[in-house]
Amino acid sequence: VIISCEADRLVLDTVPGQAERIITHLDKYLIREQVVLADRTAEWGELLLAGPRSASLISGALPQAPRNRLANFSIKIAGHDATVHSIDMVGPVGFLVRAAAEHLDEISAALVAAGAIPCSAATVETARIEACWPLYGRDITEHNLPQEVARDAQAISFTKGCYLGQETVARIDALGHVNRTLCGLRFSGAEIPAAGTPLSAEDKPAGEVTSATFSPRLGAPLALGNVRRGHNSIGTRLSSPAGEAEVVGLPLS
Repeated sequence: VIISCEADRLVLDTVPGQAERIITHLDKYLIREQVVLADRTAEWGELLLAGPRSASLISGALPQAPRNRLANFSIKIAGHDATVHSIDMVGPVGFLVRAAAEHLDEISAALVAAGAIPCSAATVETARIEACWPLYGRDITEHNLPQEVARDAQAISFTKGCYLGQETVARIDALGHVNRTLCGLRFSGAEIPAAGTPLSAEDKPAGEVTSATFSPRLGAPLALGNVRRGHNSIGTRLSSPAGEAEVVGLPLS
């Protein structure tokens, strides 16, 4: 999930279909706290505004666009209340614009009138993979250990105490490694590998692809995949049914 801290609430964003599961999980740990958990999926909607010009478009409605990761501000767009969150989902500069679902079309039209260019879901998917932004249920699941996701700096505290999973995090940190990590993979052929495509090294299993696309920036198929320790260093070459793959650093600079 992405957790945004607003003035009077914490907002959790995740992939579709997870609200009931997350609420049930969190509710188990509410004892005396005065907390209300609510699924806002049907009430709210979000637009992703990203790219080099996105900050200037948002700055038209704000004195200064939020640039710190997950910073958020309340604004009005097309006369409607909205909340803007800074997010690096598809690159270093991007924003999630959240508003009441019935106002999204008007807000989208106002952003397009200001110079935003609509894009397809496939374009977002390509930019997401190039930025190494994993999706739950595809690139990561409940079976992953925290450090396997390769987002230690963004998502893990090694000094905070008393949280669920702390012992596992501390044990892995003490050992110094996990047995697999999420990596970028550039394929040498033209075929875009399917999710689940196996990776091997010297005829031994080395991992599998989780998401893939054609990257215009590389001029080649690019994938995210879970790769075993010993084969996950940048420059390592692996075999697959879709051709040779090379471990590459992400996000693309």
